[in-house]
Amino acid sequence: MAIPSSGPMWLSEVMDEYGASGPTMLTDLYRGAGIIKDNAPNNQGTNHAESVPTSGPLSMSDFYGTEPKFSYQIGGTWSDTLNVLSMAGDDAISDWTREVELTSSFFMAYDGFGAIRVPSDAQGVRIINRGDVRADDGTLYLQPNSEATVENLGAIRAAGGDGGTGGTGGQGGPGWADTSYTERQPESGFEYTGTEPLYVYMLHGSGSTYAHWGDPSGSPSQTYPSHTDSFTGTDGWTYFSGPLVSGNLYEIARDRFVEDGYETTGGDGGAGGSGGTGRSVGVNRTDGSPGSAGSPGGEEAGAGGTGGTGGDGGDWGEPGGDGETGSTGASGSEGSGSAGSAGSAGSDPNWAIWLADGASITFSTEGTIQGRRND
Repeated sequence: MAIPSSGPMWLSEVMDEYGASGPTMLTDLYRGAGIIKDNAPNNQGTNHAESVPTSGPLSMSDFYGTEPKFSYQIGGTWSDTLNVLSMAGDDAISDWTREVELTSSFFMAYDGFGAIRVPSDAQGVRIINRGDVRADDGTLYLQPNSEATVENLGAIRAAGGDGGTGGTGGQGGPGWADTSYTERQPESGFEYTGTEPLYVYMLHGSGSTYAHWGDPSGSPSQTYPSHTDSFTGTDGWTYFSGPLVSGNLYEIARDRFVEDGYETTGGDGGAGGSGGTGRSVGVNRTDGSPGSAGSPGGEEAGAGGTGGTGGDGGDWGEPGGDGETGSTGASGSEGSGSAGSAGSAGSDPNWAIWLADGASITFSTEGTIQGRRND
């Protein structure tokens, strides 16, 4: 706190303000004599003890409104990192307060880590931000063992997170391919074998029809209890009477329906869509892309489900959206399709404030903070 600008004042107040101790003569309080600093030649800041003379007459009124502080104002457009004490020169490391004001005209867009930097081991730094500071990550970066008081009246922004990938669509349900067929013996025409040991013929006997198919003469394969030109036996074959051989003997053929087939595979699920890109320096935020359609399944099998849409990228300091779950695969004739997989989570936004090891900050804001903080 500065010395009051009017009213009674004691030498002890000046001593306390500037951290002096022990017996002190008034002439020890000249600016540049040791207790009250003069600017180093490369220090471009305003000295808040400028009213204290470096020589000549010295009165207590010379100390009104003074304090041990250098102040700096920085404006304009920046695209690279800013060491907040870069204007302090040889006074960058000092026991005096260095107050840096980023004015309302200050705009920074830095596509890396650590846009505004408080250098290592710097103490007594005060930053007042009225500008708009943007970086991909670590926008306000306190390097190891530094200390700063920050009042944010503007905006400090870090990149948004990327959207998650959409989930894969589920596999389609299984189907069935019918390969059933009719088996005929012989493949064409009819057959007759009238000699031992095995007979092949049809006999129209007394009140019955006998089908011999590789049997001894007295042991027909199948019998039908009436005269008929064809019948289905208990063995599943249908027997047909062919051309007459002689008497009541006929050539013979037979056929049967053979059920056959195999299970077909459901189509693969489509790939999930890509997540959108989070907003960052020079990169606009994008929405997630749709997932791919699933592939067709085999015969009577279900198609694979469509992949989920990717999550949208986050705006400044916002997390990316989660990817959507993939669609369930379509059912096939032999079963249901499987569920799609869940999309992946969107990523976190980057760091608006990052403190390295040993760094400390006193932070207040009436402005905008977009991004994570580790303070």
